[in-house]
Amino acid sequence: MCSSDLLAHAVNVGGALPLEVCASVQAVLPQTRIHNLYGCTECACTQWTYEGAAGDAGNAPAGVPQAEVQVCVVDGDFQPLAAGRVGEVCIGSRFNSLGYLGDRALTSDRFVSIGDHLHHSHRFYRTGDLGCFVEEACGSGDARLVLRITGRADRQLNISGVRVARSEEHTSELQSP
Repeated sequence: MCSSDLLAHAVNVGGALPLEVCASVQAVLPQTRIHNLYGCTECACTQWTYEGAAGDAGNAPAGVPQAEVQVCVVDGDFQPLAAGRVGEVCIGSRFNSLGYLGDRALTSDRFVSIGDHLHHSHRFYRTGDLGCFVEEACGSGDARLVLRITGRADRQLNISGVRVARSEEHTSELQSP
């Protein structure tokens, strides 16, 4: 058995996955299935899975929702947007956190109700990510909608996997000697 036959799955969690990386892995390990998982701390499970494919530029899509997870892209009034329109990504699931301990204001800002037309969950977590649903061809010739993350709705930074609000960074700079 060749050592390249041993890796069945490669998993990326917590950051953008450049499609060039998918292509490089598949060139060396063609039997390896590449997964890009998207989620956040406030939602206790990873919500989206994409099995990487080569031939595209940019980052891999966040993917399609896993079981019992509803995802919508909304405008500033929390109204769902059509495919192709960019808005804030919101996640509804029984796996969502109940909120932030001791911070009712932040909890009410980040966990919002979104209309009855979105199936089971009415309480959604506002991720702060901007994204849109785009059509993607499947191997069977059919198409499916996948989520692409396009940026942030706020000025948060991701530093080594930890999200930091720029206001917190500025406050700590001012407090430093």
